[in-house]
Amino acid sequence: MINYVDIEDHLQAVFGNGWALKSNQQKFKESIDDLVKIRLEAMYLAGVKNSSERYTYITMHKELLQAVANGDIDEEIIPEMNTIKNWIQNYHAKYMKNI
Repeated sequence: MINYVDIEDHLQAVFGNGWALKSNQQKFKESIDDLVKIRLEAMYLAGVKNSSERYTYITMHKELLQAVANGDIDEEIIPEMNTIKNWIQNYHAKYMKNI
């Protein structure tokens, strides 16, 4: 036989009161450091100016890692490749809207 009182006590201990309230939820939106944004914008705009110099999200990530190796920026502020890919898509949409 299942003891529902024990299950409820266990769930209360694990989750606590109000665990599902929107006000208690954490936001996990990763923001890109301003120094990295400047570098990403420069790489994007270099590709706009000259299509032969167009960067992909992979090459942008490699350039950022090269900047880390040169000591220009800290490794902790380098975003993941997927974050860079999303940034490019959003920046492109804003760029095209402002043209």
